[in-house]
Amino acid sequence: MVRAEWLEESGVYNLNIYEDGERAALGRLTVRDSVCKIAYMVVFSEHRGKKYGDFLMRLLIRRAYELGCREQYVDIPAELVDFFKKYEFQVTGPAGGGCLRLRREGDITGDCE
Repeated sequence: MVRAEWLEESGVYNLNIYEDGERAALGRLTVRDSVCKIAYMVVFSEHRGKKYGDFLMRLLIRRAYELGCREQYVDIPAELVDFFKKYEFQVTGPAGGGCLRLRREGDITGDCE
């Protein structure tokens, strides 16, 4: 059985995804001035290949939209750009520390993979 659990504290939203009681993935969304940043995202190695990354991304984007953030951004290493482009993120420039900044607008569309 898979379940998602949100924990919120002072504009930081942590999402934990569990499979049979074991944490499979987690993500973090931060909100400031109606702009949301996907600040952290990981699928634990023993749960990779089960589409939890897609599920996690869709829930984070949907929550950002529900919170009134019509724009979301993420700062990531270049090797992760293709994953984020599947969710309509576009590279906008460097973010520092060797990372790139990507942005998207609106709610999530389409079906889960």
